[in-house]
Amino acid sequence: MQESKSQKFTAIVLMDLPESDPDFEILVRRIKNGLVNKGILLLTLPNPFYFQQVQTRLEPDQKLNAKTLSDLVRERDEFSRRVSSKLKAAGLLTDFVFPNMDATAKQWLNSEYAVADAEAKEHLTDLKENLGSEIYLYRLSDFEAPQIRIQASVLKPVGGVNDVRINEPLRALATFPGVISRASRLEKPISTSGNRLNKVFIFHRPILTLDKGLQVIQKLREEGYLIITEFDDHHSPWPLIEQNKFLNFVGCHAVQTTTEPLAELFGGFNPEVGVFPNQLNQMPGRDLREPSKTSNIFFGALNREKDWAPILPAINKMLQKVSGDYHFNVVFDQKFFDALETDKKSFYPQCAYPEYLNILSEADIALLPLEDNLFNRMKSDLKLVEVAGSGAVPIASPVVYKKSDPEGEFVEFARAGSEFAEKLQKLIEDALYRHERQIAARNYVRQSRLLHLHVHKRYQWLLGLLERRAELDDLLAARLTAL
Repeated sequence: MQESKSQKFTAIVLMDLPESDPDFEILVRRIKNGLVNKGILLLTLPNPFYFQQVQTRLEPDQKLNAKTLSDLVRERDEFSRRVSSKLKAAGLLTDFVFPNMDATAKQWLNSEYAVADAEAKEHLTDLKENLGSEIYLYRLSDFEAPQIRIQASVLKPVGGVNDVRINEPLRALATFPGVISRASRLEKPISTSGNRLNKVFIFHRPILTLDKGLQVIQKLREEGYLIITEFDDHHSPWPLIEQNKFLNFVGCHAVQTTTEPLAELFGGFNPEVGVFPNQLNQMPGRDLREPSKTSNIFFGALNREKDWAPILPAINKMLQKVSGDYHFNVVFDQKFFDALETDKKSFYPQCAYPEYLNILSEADIALLPLEDNLFNRMKSDLKLVEVAGSGAVPIASPVVYKKSDPEGEFVEFARAGSEFAEKLQKLIEDALYRHERQIAARNYVRQSRLLHLHVHKRYQWLLGLLERRAELDDLLAARLTAL
C-alpha cells in the first residue's frame, strides 16, 4: 500500500483486516496518516470468538463448559490488549467498539444458557458480545473526543414522529467521535462515575406532571444529566401541560424544536432553545428521467379533516372534467378517501414509517392543505420536505410552507378550494410542466434539507450546553423552586 501525501479524508473504512496480519500496525498507521484533523477510521476485524468459530475449535463431543469458557475469556482479553497496543502504537485512540448480536448467535446463546451451570453462565455473560458477531467494528480517531452518551425517551411510534425528530438525528450524532446514542420508550437514567462522561437525556414530546415528572427530573439532575425537552408543536392540544405549570419546558436545561415561532413560544418558559428544522436522513430513490403517464396523487395525514374539508368539493368537481390520467393514494385518512368522488383511488391504513415513505415515493403530486390558525402556524414543514424529496410536486397552503419556497420554484401554492383544483388540473394535464417541478423539488431537498448538511449544528449546540451545564442547572433549580 502506497502512502498518499496529497489526499486526505474525514473518514476511512478499512474492512476485514486480521489482527494477526504481520503488517497490521503498518497498514493502520498509513491509513491513519490519510485522515484530516479530527477524522475517523472505521475498522472491522474478523472476530475469532464468534460462536461458530469457537465451535470449530471444539472436539466433536466437547461442550462449552466452565473450563473452556474461562480459557476463551483469557484469550479474548489477550486479543483485546494486542489490538489496543497496535492501534495505540499507530497513533489511534479506540473511541468505541460497536457490539452486534445477530439472530443466529442469540438463539445459540439462549440454548447454551439453558444447560450451563452457574460458573459457565457467568463466563457466557462476560463473553456475550464477543460470541455474538462475526466482526468487531472499531471507531478510531487520532484525538481525544468529548465522551457524550445521549439517551432519549420516545413515544409509541406513530407516523414517523420518532424517526425524524429522534432516531435519525441521534444516529447522525453518533457518527461523531465520542458520541453514543440510544432511544427507547422506557429509557431510564443510568448511574456512572467519573467526570469525563457527559450524559444527555432527551424527553420526546412529553407531558411532565408535577407529581411524577418532578421526581424524574430531580433524579436526572442528581445523576449529572443535561436534560432536554424535544417538542415540535403548539402545546394547546394537551391541556395537561398547562395544568402542570409548563413543567415540560420549565423543568429542563434546554428545549429543542423545529421552528422560530415555536422557539419564541417556548422561550417564554426557558431561555435555552435550539431550533433544528426537520431534514431527511437520505434522498429517497426515484427515477425521474421521464414524466409518468399517470399522475399519482398523494394525501396522507392524521387529524386533518378541518384542513381538507373546504377544498375537496372543488377538487371533486374538477375530477369530472380533467383530461389526463390520475390515481389517488390515500394514507391514514379514511374519511378523505371516502369523500373523494372517483374510483381511481387506493387506501392504505396507518402503517410504519418506511411503508409510508415507500408509498410516497411513487407520488407525482401531493396535497398539503392547512387552515390558517394558531396551531397550524406553529407546525413545521416536514410534510413538504418528505414530499419534495420523494419527487412529488406539493400543492400547498401558504401557511408554514411559503417560508420553504418563497419564490414558488417547486411548490404550487393555493388558498381556496378553487385554486387547489386549478393547480391540480394543470399538473395532471401538463406532464412536462409537472416533471420540471418534480426535479426542482428533489434538487431543493438534495441541496439544503438533508440531515448530514445540518447535524454539525446540533453537535456544536450540545457541546455548548454541556460546557455550561453547571450554570444551566442553577437556572433550572431556580425555575423549579419558583414552581
